[in-house]
Amino acid sequence: MNFNDRLADLRRKKGLSQEQLGYELGVSRQTVSKWELGVRQNGLTGKYPTMIH
Repeated sequence: MNFNDRLADLRRKKGLSQEQLGYELGVSRQTVSKWELGVRQNGLTGKYPTMIH
């Protein structure tokens, strides 16, 4: 499973919207959407690493 699919899967399993996840990570909903679409994979900072484990 690649990054974008894993991110979307884990977000849904936690019952979070893209907006909610973006808020928790300090990024916009649009950034989360781009990550999930595989358009953008940089700028991973803050809480991100602990959220996917």
